[in-house]
Amino acid sequence: MKGILLVIGAAFCCVISLFASAAKMTAIDDPSLLPDATHPFHSRLRAQPSGFQLEKVLDLPNGKAKYIYHQLHNGIPVRNAKAISEFTQGKHNVVRGQMMREIGIEGFDALPSMDGKKAMEISSKGISGTPMYPYVEAENEKSELFIWMDKNDQARLVYVTNYFLPARKPSRPYAIVDAKTGEVLKRWEGLAHAQEFGQGPGGNTKTGQYYFGLDYPGFMVEKSGNQCTMSNQYVSTVNLNHSTSGNTPYTYTCNDSLNTNTVKSINGAYSPLNDAHFFGKLVFDMYKDWFNLAPLSFKLVMRVHYGNGYENAFWNGSSMTFGDGGSYFYPLVDVNVSAHEVSHGFTEQNSDLDYFGMSGGINEAFSDIAGEAAEFYWKGTVDWVVGRDITKSAGGLRYFIDPTDDGVSIGHASQYTDGMDVHYSSGVFNRAFYLLSEEYGWGVKKAFEVFVLANRTYWTSSTDFDEGGCGVKNAASDLGYDTSDVENAFNQVGVYPCRVLTTLNAGVPISGLSGDVDDELYFSFSLTSNTDSASVTLAGGTGNADLMIKYGTPPQSGSYDCLSDGSDNTESCSVPLQGPGQYYAVVKGISVFSGVTINLESTILPPQVLEIDKPIVDIYGAKGDEQFYSFTMPADLSSLRVNTVGGTGDVDLYVKKGSLPSKTDYDCRPFRYGNTESCEVDDGEGTEYFVMLHAYSTYDGVTLSLLEGDLSDAEGSAVAVAPGEPVSNLSGNIDDKFYFVLNVSDFRSNNLSQIIQATLSLGSGDPDLYIRKDKAPTQFEYDCRSIGLGTAESCTVDASVNGNYYVMIYGANSFNGVTLQVNRSAGGPNPSSDQSSGSSGGAIKYILLASFLLLFRRRSSVTVRIVT
Repeated sequence: MKGILLVIGAAFCCVISLFASAAKMTAIDDPSLLPDATHPFHSRLRAQPSGFQLEKVLDLPNGKAKYIYHQLHNGIPVRNAKAISEFTQGKHNVVRGQMMREIGIEGFDALPSMDGKKAMEISSKGISGTPMYPYVEAENEKSELFIWMDKNDQARLVYVTNYFLPARKPSRPYAIVDAKTGEVLKRWEGLAHAQEFGQGPGGNTKTGQYYFGLDYPGFMVEKSGNQCTMSNQYVSTVNLNHSTSGNTPYTYTCNDSLNTNTVKSINGAYSPLNDAHFFGKLVFDMYKDWFNLAPLSFKLVMRVHYGNGYENAFWNGSSMTFGDGGSYFYPLVDVNVSAHEVSHGFTEQNSDLDYFGMSGGINEAFSDIAGEAAEFYWKGTVDWVVGRDITKSAGGLRYFIDPTDDGVSIGHASQYTDGMDVHYSSGVFNRAFYLLSEEYGWGVKKAFEVFVLANRTYWTSSTDFDEGGCGVKNAASDLGYDTSDVENAFNQVGVYPCRVLTTLNAGVPISGLSGDVDDELYFSFSLTSNTDSASVTLAGGTGNADLMIKYGTPPQSGSYDCLSDGSDNTESCSVPLQGPGQYYAVVKGISVFSGVTINLESTILPPQVLEIDKPIVDIYGAKGDEQFYSFTMPADLSSLRVNTVGGTGDVDLYVKKGSLPSKTDYDCRPFRYGNTESCEVDDGEGTEYFVMLHAYSTYDGVTLSLLEGDLSDAEGSAVAVAPGEPVSNLSGNIDDKFYFVLNVSDFRSNNLSQIIQATLSLGSGDPDLYIRKDKAPTQFEYDCRSIGLGTAESCTVDASVNGNYYVMIYGANSFNGVTLQVNRSAGGPNPSSDQSSGSSGGAIKYILLASFLLLFRRRSSVTVRIVT
């Protein structure tokens, strides 16, 4: 096996050398890099295949114009590479930005070996080709071709893909797919949540009832006869009525000139539909009145009454969706949350900040800030609390004055840890915005103006805290405002705008450092929770430089965790470990120095080993916590299952072959609501797998198990059914599974296909229906599934091959008195072999299983085995 792995590794290295080229991202300020200084619009007309091309022009209130250029190479956009300039007196001035240099120079191949549709297909499937999310239909699929610099400073031709999954735990998976090899280089969750809670200003029992048209202006509708539709030039509002899909604007009867809508009172709110429609237009008005721009390039869709008891809101790439809340929150439609969600769309269409890491914290903070701005635009005052009006308890979701008041958010960059939930890390920029508005006297509108301009110009998808602060500082300079106020506000939260910060990676020395007396070079590095020890050293060169280390914030004279101040460049600091997160190193010139090398070394503790049938019980963690485990495939088994079950809260399971998984790098991630999750792996003897438990929310009492992965018990329990003979009075609880099997052994090829159709009908509740040939279906592997609301389900599969066809009834919710009927009939011509579907048969097979405990029960006149 080791020999095989080495061959695979060698082959992979060859792939990298063929399809990736060394590159580097550097800051630029040279006007000569930009095209056609005599007239910047010529770059659009001539459409040069490489270099910078004009994307848009922003006219500022002070009369300046900012020209935004994106870098192209062979006609393909370079991700995160852009230049911003002023154009006066026939030439470019004040150029800022960054570009990718040395993109293989003459050797980079910019011709993809697949199209965007194929990249989307790859990104939505597991390693073996099994769909990662087959239990819901994907929406808003998007695949774009870029040149992207990976973590090894290699230029790669990639597709960036994303799509929306309207499940009970909605998701918007992003991926970066190598356009040459199909390798998935990076994954992350991009669904922009407001928080795990709800919305409700404009009318609930906490705010008191107010009346649009009396207390506040009315909302704009389209009227035809006696029918009013919640749609206007800017906003359409949809009543999902507890489903998870739909885009038809809500229409109601309006018999008089008042056009009154009273639908509908729910969970303490008087009419979330009215609130959503009013606030959607208000947010558009704010962006238009203050900045003369629309927050979105398309008509806003506000979708209300999502699912049942859903305590959240999200932007899915094309619409804003709001749940009705539950025990903790009123319906989630208030001015803060409405502006928050719309502004996720604004960010996506401008900087497109990634929704993880520091950039995710800035993304979330910008939407929080927009929420306070909209509150100020509406009322003339702000409370500096996000979502105060929608929480059923005192307080709100997040706090600007002291973000740590919620018990989980951070108010200083030194408290940031890698992988931190973006809602918690948003506190850094939230507090900076508060300080700029209040302590430095800018006010909400002026402070928001520089954040908006930074989002439109300087921020990119991977912008970190310091780069984000630098963008705000540059925006303030563009608008003629005092940049020292911006710098001071950010410094108070541990952000240092426009400071050059180099990332150290363990075992990768950085050489050739040089500087004058008192020059300071800044470095950062991240350590994980299982780091045993770490050290930073300086060596070589001439002159004298000292070394300082500090956790959470850059060190300075008199404030450090370690200082090494020898008489030459031989310096060493053993890093005082203070937990996972960001550490900083500063090299300071005591005299002129050159040719110095800095190096980071670290030792990582191995994760806890899982053993078959020896569960680890009572696992707990706070939101954002990560715990790691490992196991090795034994010689006598063909597959293993990793399961989590029990307890309270929501822990997510991640599995990866060969290395530690992360939230952006994994082979299996069920990402289901609650703690019942499972991954099955199927590979050869000696293969090592790693497991991560990530706390989506605080959880307790969870059991983690490693079990044999055979589904034969489920297949052995399946009850035989005959075509056309119904099985009646089926009842079950949530997560119950019933198995049935229809044997087809008499099919003869005559250029006609046969089909099997299974249907559910009658009764009450919400069962789902799955079919799979030769093996029992799961929620994640099947040939057909029907998962509508209610009891009416229907699935049809081709039955042109003899074998066993297994049917599973799954309790999406409890159900009672349901009837199953399986029919077999002739269909059309046989499908050709190249139209057949199924797993791609890769070397590793990951099957997501919803649950694993086998129980026996007796139901009515039919004996079945229920898997829950």
